[in-house]
Amino acid sequence: MQPSLVKLKRLTLEKLSPNMGILESPVQSAPPLLLLLPVSSNAFSGMSRLFLLPLLTFLTSVVEGKIYGRCELAQNLKAAGLDGYRGYSLANWVCLAFYESHFDTGLVDHEADGSTSNGIFQINSHLWCDDLTHPSPNICDLHCSDLLTSSLNDDITCAMRIVQTPRGMGTWLAWKSNCEGLDLSDWLKGCKL
Repeated sequence: MQPSLVKLKRLTLEKLSPNMGILESPVQSAPPLLLLLPVSSNAFSGMSRLFLLPLLTFLTSVVEGKIYGRCELAQNLKAAGLDGYRGYSLANWVCLAFYESHFDTGLVDHEADGSTSNGIFQINSHLWCDDLTHPSPNICDLHCSDLLTSSLNDDITCAMRIVQTPRGMGTWLAWKSNCEGLDLSDWLKGCKL
C-alpha cells in the first residue's frame, strides 16, 4: 500500500501529529514552508525518526521569529521594565520597534558595509552582537541570531545597553526620524497595560 502525501504548514516541533504528519506553528514572520512527506502508520518509526528529527530541528531554527501585535509588544516591553527606562516612555519603545522592524523579531537587514541589523530593534552587528562573519566589539555579548527568536529577552537587554550610551535612543535613525519629539500616545491607544 502506497502512503499518502500531506503538505506541511509552517514548521515547528511544538505541534507534531504523527498520525497525520502535519506540523502547525504559531509563527507568523516566516513564509510558509511546504514539504511533502509520506504518511502511513509506520512513517514516523525507526529510521524515519532519525532522519526527520534533525531535519525538523534545523528547519525550526529557521522560523523561530515572531511578528508581535502592537499591544502585545507594549505589554511585554512594560513587563520587562522599559516604560520610563533612561527617560524613554513605553510609546517610544513601541514606535522604535515599529519603524525598525514592523514588530518582526525575525527580521535581518543586510547593510551596505557588510554588517547585519537584527531582530525587533534592528540591533547592528558592527558594534552590538557577533554575526560570526565580521569582527565586532560585541558590546551586548551575544550572537546576532539570539536576537531573531520570538523571545524578547536578549533584544531588550541589548537595547537597554544601547540607550545607556550618550546618544541614547538617537542611536536608531528610525527613532530620530519617526518618533523623537512627537506625540506618541496613539502607539498605546486601546492597549490594556
